[in-house]
Parts: sequence; C-alpha cells; structure tokens
Amino acid sequence: MKYNEADLTEATKILAYLRSIRIYAIVILILGVLYLGFKIHNNTTGTELYLLDCFIGIISLGSLAVFITLNSKTANLYGISSIIAGAIYSFSVVYYRGDTDAFITGIGVFAGLIVMKQGVNVAFGNRSQEAFSRANQKKVAFVINLLKSLKQSLPDRKNVIHCTYTHEEKQRSLSIQLLDDVACFLLEGQSEPMFFDRNTVYITELQKNPDFLNVSIMVDNHDWLEAQLKPDDLKKYQAWKDL
Repeated sequence: MKYNEADLTEATKILAYLRSIRIYAIVILILGVLYLGFKIHNNTTGTELYLLDCFIGIISLGSLAVFITLNSKTANLYGISSIIAGAIYSFSVVYYRGDTDAFITGIGVFAGLIVMKQGVNVAFGNRSQEAFSRANQKKVAFVINLLKSLKQSLPDRKNVIHCTYTHEEKQRSLSIQLLDDVACFLLEGQSEPMFFDRNTVYITELQKNPDFLNVSIMVDNHDWLEAQLKPDDLKKYQAWKDL
C-alpha cells in the first residue's frame, strides 16, 4: 500500500503517543509502589493499607498489560484500571488524612485526579481512538517495519542510501529509504524517522573524491545538511527521482 508524507508523519506521531502511554504507565506504577512502601514504613495498617494494596494491584494490572502488549484492548484495560485506581487513591488520601496538612492532602487528591484523567484519555479519548483505528495501526506497523529495515543497514539494498555527516565534530550516520513517493530519513541516535515528499528532496553533488562524494541534501528548498555517500548511492537517488 502506498502512503504519502502526511500519512507517514502522522504514523510517527502515533508511535510517539503510544510510547508516552507506556512511559506514563510505568512511572505511575513505580511512584505507586514507592508510596506504598513509604506508608508501610510509617506503620500504616488496616483498611487504609488494604485500599493502597488494591490501588497498586489495579494499576499494576493495567500498566503491565500495556507494557507487554499495547493494543486497543490493553489500552482500554489500562485506562479503566487507572480510573478505578485513581479514585481509590484519592478516596484514601481524603478519608485517612488525619492530621495531614490540607495542602499535602490537596496534592494527593490532585495526583489521583491526574491518574484518572489519563485513564479517561486512554480509554475514551479521541486521540486514543484514532491511534488504535485499523487504518492507523497499518500505518504504524509499516513505519515500525521500515525502521527495523533501516537499522539493519544492509549496504546492497537498491532503495536504501547510506550517508555520513558531521554533527558537533562527530561522524554520524544517516540512512535514507526511497519509497514510492516519499523519502524516509533516519538520523543516528534518533528513534523517530522523518518523511519528505519526493518533490521536496534534492541531493546535489558538491565535490568528488576517490571513494565518496560530498553532497548537499536539501529539503523543502532549505539546505538540510552536507553528507558523504558512495557514487552508487547517488545513482540510486537519481533513478528514484526520475521515476
């Protein structure tokens, strides 16, 4: 299936969104465990400890589910578990506040509301529904497979160009996958690819050396970077540009 620049750029944004769900889930789980440990250290017992155990159990279920496999079902599980866990935590903070300062209690309630809000957004939010739609999941799968392919760095592939460039006085690599109407750029050290329409990408020879060429890579009529590549790779670009 052919995808244009807008499709693939949107897929990278969805990937970033899905990654943020996992990060948020693990951070909340770690903070929850630390809080439970703090309460146990302060000799918390009885119903309050039981509620905190329920909070950790429920949030662990959802967090581990999306960490292991993130799809629409596990996202809904995580969202609903976050709503329930956030409500339990907020109730616990208010009901068992004792002599705790009102400001500290307010912070605790606010934290519980944040957990609940995240759960609502993941389980029922428009962004989540869009991210897990069948069409967008196909785009995401395409980009993931594309990234795996680029990271293999096979030099003999007909539609892949391998370059080197200098950044902060260090040599770095750049892989360019030439798709039907789009070029995919993956810079060393970056997890997110960049996509540009074929009509906006220009690679111009600057200087010829015995083993490589110095070239200028322009995107959207702006000098993007200068790089070095093999003559055969420039021929790949020229053949792709002439399609």
